[in-house]
Amino acid sequence: MIKKIAFVILVLFSIVGVFVSSTALHEYSHYRDFKGIAQEGQICALSIPTNLTLSTLTTTKAGYYQFKISPQDEQAYTDISKYTEIKAYSIDAIMMIVLFTSVAIIILKKDRS
Repeated sequence: MIKKIAFVILVLFSIVGVFVSSTALHEYSHYRDFKGIAQEGQICALSIPTNLTLSTLTTTKAGYYQFKISPQDEQAYTDISKYTEIKAYSIDAIMMIVLFTSVAIIILKKDRS
């Protein structure tokens, strides 16, 4: 029973860890994509609202990358914007797949023992 509780706690902390680290990598990916045209850039890898209600949790972004661009870089911004979210969310998805695959392997291996 204690092993099951410990396993659930580890999985929950792992999910939180993957969420935080994938958010940081997601925003860093945007930084790398836009660094050639970005001015006054700022990355927030984890944004936690101080007013913890359901509406603030559902509307607040977990992280963000803010920057300004000059008018002559509008076309470059549009071109980069076409693929940057797909790439960044792919990183998130891969990290979640690795976590859940690892958990599934542990559970399946334990059932065979």
